Amino acid sequence: MARIDGRRIVSSGLVPLASSPAVVAQGQCILMAAHVYTDGTNDATLTVYDSSAGASGTVLARLRARGADLQVGEGGIEVHATNGLVVELSGSGSSGLVRYVLVSPKV
Repeated sequence: MARIDGRRIVSSGLVPLASSPAVVAQGQCILMAAHVYTDGTNDATLTVYDSSAGASGTVLARLRARGADLQVGEGGIEVHATNGLVVELSGSGSSGLVRYVLVSPKV
């Protein structure tokens, strides 16, 4: 199991276009990686927001893949989100995945 600073890295699991926008994490967390997948024909875009409810707020990451590329991924992002993570997808047949670390709130 992957860890950073003793904390477990969590995966959103595969988020399909039909579920977009999808809340994948609530509260403070650190976005570690993002991947967008195409259907082999259509271009796809994955946008990750610092939000707890919908596709709004600060954009933390945006990945674009040409249809023929099948997938584009970026690791080592390490961007802090205050509210949570929301994944929005566009492009017929697209899907996406993010990895993140939950941050304990400061007391």
